[in-house]
Amino acid sequence: SRMKLFEDFWDEDVKNIKSTDLLKFIEAKRKETGYAYNFNIATLKATFNFAINKMKVCENNPCDILYNDNSVKDKRIKFITESLYQKLLEDAKKKKLKLFLRMLYETGMRLSEGLGVCTQTVINCSIKIDRQLDSKTKKITDVLKTKNSYRTAPISPELYRDLKNATCDIDGRIFYDLSHSKVRYFLRKYNTSPHCFRHTRATLLVGAGIDLTIVAHVIGDKIETILNKYVEKNEDRLEENYNKIRQIL
Repeated sequence: SRMKLFEDFWDEDVKNIKSTDLLKFIEAKRKETGYAYNFNIATLKATFNFAINKMKVCENNPCDILYNDNSVKDKRIKFITESLYQKLLEDAKKKKLKLFLRMLYETGMRLSEGLGVCTQTVINCSIKIDRQLDSKTKKITDVLKTKNSYRTAPISPELYRDLKNATCDIDGRIFYDLSHSKVRYFLRKYNTSPHCFRHTRATLLVGAGIDLTIVAHVIGDKIETILNKYVEKNEDRLEENYNKIRQIL
């Protein structure tokens, strides 16, 4: 599973993979998610050493310039409470940013997927997720992260109405006036990130008793990923659940 992080490089000839490309990739991932990925790097290094020493398919290890990030542990607020969510909406001055945050909160979609939402993919109180805005090329692509990423996410009638009434560009893209950096910059001030909305939505769906196969579909990931990486402690229902535990003691 640690190698899955590098799936963008899987189709490359090992002899053509450059150290600088791997470094840029890791640094971008760290900036996007806040994770260090030290174990992923160690696994990749070991894989290349095997390719060099045993398989003899390449001579140099492109991971040599990759470094471990041991600065600080991830301190982002991964579960966005109702009070924090309302604070974010209140402080988001731009109407489109407020709408974007509402969409992230209701769907848990990835940042690039959200920026790629078009009016024609907002259908019957749901969003068909089959495209995203590539952070490098700044263009819409129908190539998503994994095969599980292609999905349909239900949304509230209020969000559906507001998305349909929002302005869009000539291609129908609703959030044409937002960017990856603008959204991240706004959320960073509150010690959270776009990815934390995925944690929040997964936690809320699991806590509501939604079938895990449906949760995995809506979030666009595997069940084990939902349980092992995304589900957080729901601070809003902490005392309520403590009382339930006390009743069965």
